[in-house]
Amino acid sequence: MLVYARRNFLVPIPRFDSFSKHNQSFVAQYLKRREHKLRSHTETFPERFEKDKEKLLPLSPFLYDACDKASTRVNSMSLVRNKTNEYSIPVA
Repeated sequence: MLVYARRNFLVPIPRFDSFSKHNQSFVAQYLKRREHKLRSHTETFPERFEKDKEKLLPLSPFLYDACDKASTRVNSMSLVRNKTNEYSIPVA
């Protein structure tokens, strides 16, 4: 998705006086683009999304941390190991 957005909306590199004008440009491009039918498809993006939406799972009602928590020890050089990486930590 990121490659698609970069290729279709950021080449050539757009120049704007402010972020609000930049955002307005993205919204205008999005609204124009959403009415297209991609290659061999017979429906527009919103029409395809409505069909796909039925198969999407609901969001979890529980919040979760988007991180990996692990207990570990600090070695004599103030490094901690997580999986195969070592990270430096403040001595204090």
